[in-house]
Amino acid sequence: MASNNTLRRVQIVRRHLTTNAAATASSNRPPPTPGRTVRGGDTVQVHVQGHAQGNPSIDAGMFDANTTTFKVAPNTTGPLQPALSLAVLGMQQGERKEFFVQPTDAAHPQPKRDEALVVTVPTGGAKVKVGATVRLQHQGTFRLATVVSTNAKQEQATVDMNDPLAGQVLRYTVHVQDLNATVDLTTLLFPTPLVPVPNKTFTLKELLHFNGQNNAAIYMGVNGYVFDMTAGSKFYGPGGTYGFMAGHDATLALAKFSMNPLLLDQSWALKDMHENELHTLAKYIQTFQNKYPIVGRLVM
Repeated sequence: MASNNTLRRVQIVRRHLTTNAAATASSNRPPPTPGRTVRGGDTVQVHVQGHAQGNPSIDAGMFDANTTTFKVAPNTTGPLQPALSLAVLGMQQGERKEFFVQPTDAAHPQPKRDEALVVTVPTGGAKVKVGATVRLQHQGTFRLATVVSTNAKQEQATVDMNDPLAGQVLRYTVHVQDLNATVDLTTLLFPTPLVPVPNKTFTLKELLHFNGQNNAAIYMGVNGYVFDMTAGSKFYGPGGTYGFMAGHDATLALAKFSMNPLLLDQSWALKDMHENELHTLAKYIQTFQNKYPIVGRLVM
């Protein structure tokens, strides 16, 4: 087990970050009307900080630099939505307010805690510290976990694979910075993964070998990255619903929510996709990043 000292960074990764804060506003944009408040349809830039209500030391930050830009609407997707959209309605630029996200809210990043994810594992004699974050394989999937106790004599450690926010009431402060922000959807929806991407590249020809046949691993290309889907062989392996995607780049098929194999390994560009396709693709990538490791990049 390899420990990671950059705990806050790893905690944000574990919180399944899917949006980035990168969004820029035009320098010649007119200032907001004095007294004007946020209303549905506005694109706003906000600064959001939060923590677990019962333990302020547990950071609940969802965004890079604690800043994000989004369109205020009941169907807005992304971290803390739709609670964040509801929270800013009626606020003025420069105003701050608190809001809470309950485990029962759709906006909660990790509503349930699973005690089955607290397990005891061998350390192999490696020195690990309580509170350290480690990466281990559990039921065929790589997971991040927090060390909660150790037994040096038995060379064991008890680790908790639950997200630190699981089941917690989250307390946030939101500050409206701009009522007339502009946003680049491709930057917002497809941030660079915070987990380091292995320095390995695949061509489409090389990727084809990882199709799950004859007990081979199952790799799939999505948005320039190669995901190891082997743990999801029930769905992505031979005979699975999405088995035909194994060993291929599935970016275009996923964006179009299509089961058409002719869309595999086709050239694509995010700038050419419709907004609904970008959102669909981003949801798939969010799911994949939560479950499957990235093993490299795809060169097409």
